[in-house]
Amino acid sequence: MGEYKGSLAGALCALVFLCSGAGVVTAQTDFNSVFPQTTQYDPDPSGVYDVNPAQAPIIKPAANPETCQVLPHHVDYTVNRLANSVTIKAPFEHTVIHDVFHPELYACMLAHLPKAGANYGGTISKGLRNYFKVMDRAMGGYAVPKPFMRSQAKYLLPTFESFWRQFSGAFSGTEFRDKWLDLFKSTLSMRFPQLKKDTEANRFYYRMDMARDGLNYFINPHTDSVAKVVTILYYMPLDASHPELGTVAFRSNKGLKDDGRGMTWKPEMGNFKKYFTPVTQGAFVPNTVFAFAPCTSAWHGVYHVPTALQRDTLQGFISMDLTKKDKSKQNSLKVAQSKGIVKGRCTGG
Repeated sequence: MGEYKGSLAGALCALVFLCSGAGVVTAQTDFNSVFPQTTQYDPDPSGVYDVNPAQAPIIKPAANPETCQVLPHHVDYTVNRLANSVTIKAPFEHTVIHDVFHPELYACMLAHLPKAGANYGGTISKGLRNYFKVMDRAMGGYAVPKPFMRSQAKYLLPTFESFWRQFSGAFSGTEFRDKWLDLFKSTLSMRFPQLKKDTEANRFYYRMDMARDGLNYFINPHTDSVAKVVTILYYMPLDASHPELGTVAFRSNKGLKDDGRGMTWKPEMGNFKKYFTPVTQGAFVPNTVFAFAPCTSAWHGVYHVPTALQRDTLQGFISMDLTKKDKSKQNSLKVAQSKGIVKGRCTGG
């Protein structure tokens, strides 16, 4: 276990929630046949946490959330954290950054989470995940759907909408997007031979979603969908008492890769332990982000959540639009690879 530090502390991958092939299983799945379960929360399921959770700082929700604002020095703080971060290349390029938000801002983010009982309005796999979009485009996007605000008002602070609108505007946009693209250029340059030109042409856009996972939440190992360019997951727990809820980065023991269009491991494919070895698990501790650039062997997943816990995350996705013409080109992998329409190989092989 590594000592908790305010910079890059270890290796992990990012999970993707809202894409096809994301590998979210149903409540009927025999979890014991797939992933090991923990009956206590002290042990590390994979044995490879990136930090010692006991040393993670605790930040309490803001006492006066009505005064919360997203200020320039809050944004500068995160930009500097990104600028001083590095990526780990194996088993695929990824990063984990602790203390990613200014403590003042993180306290405000916690205070503005919906109260327990809120129905987020969109679901993936009944009962396992609820989500809503905080914003959908870096330019001209929206924040917090009006129907959600109306139906869930009793679970939200009066300043809920204004705060997240401010936040999504500050932590998206081309400058922030480009910081992430630059961080993962080793992987992205293999996928996009003209990465600089594609970036300048605004081929990529930013999306941000808020998710709450519950009892029996679980994600099979998967490599991510083709539309994702960078996946960014901000952990938002109140404390570090459940580090086992973090995402696990896996190495395929059999060299299993997708063809550039995404792949999800399924139990019927064979014994899980023969297929995968956990390389690291990013401990689910406060004020932490992990991110990665999807590639053909970026296997990652989440162990089964065995109790009625509340797993809050804020997800950022740098994505690309795939036109009908693009999708038709995917039938010819050689053409698709030259255009970045399918994923490229990973830095780890």
